[in-house]
Amino acid sequence: MQPLLHLDRVVMPPPLGRSPLTLSIQPGERWAFLGPEACGKSTLLRLLAGLQAPAAGVIRLENKPLPQWSDQERSRLLGVLFQDPEPRFLTQQVWEEVALVPASRGMTGSQLDRHCHAALLQAGLSPALARRSPDTLSASQCARLALAAVLAATPRLLLADEPGRDLAPDGELALAATLQNLTHSGTTTVIFTSHPIRAQRFASTIIPLDPPA
Repeated sequence: MQPLLHLDRVVMPPPLGRSPLTLSIQPGERWAFLGPEACGKSTLLRLLAGLQAPAAGVIRLENKPLPQWSDQERSRLLGVLFQDPEPRFLTQQVWEEVALVPASRGMTGSQLDRHCHAALLQAGLSPALARRSPDTLSASQCARLALAAVLAATPRLLLADEPGRDLAPDGELALAATLQNLTHSGTTTVIFTSHPIRAQRFASTIIPLDPPA
């Protein structure tokens, strides 16, 4: 089977230069990169999302080097959950945030409404909040809104930085179950965390990252 994501002797940019990283991630797998603060987890997320270039090596998405994908093509395949989603919201309403990507792909009317409603419920956010501004939401609600927006985009690869950090323990368990269910439909999840228990909840394959020397 062709890997969804392949890292071929990838080296982190300075000052995080470490031994080259080579690995392949298959469709539907759940991975976690686990390590202490400042070990390069967030940098690796940016590399895999195509937001930053490695110092050396090649990252391939569906056997095609990441730089060869256009931003629009990459956005159809990749979804990213950042640690702090609030500054990254692009719209003035919860519903608009969730509808942004599917609407840009041509989804309209009742189909769009049903799609966004389902994404909100899947993320554990009440559709009653649909007309609220993201600025009025709590930290946990913002985390759920970010997840709903990513789910509505139906990515093949989901990258998540400390997922569940702003949720209560039961909310984090529910999120882990949601992401696990995504893998049954072929979505691959890769998380980045400093918490071993979180890594075990969210992933079946765990890769330790040591701090740079």
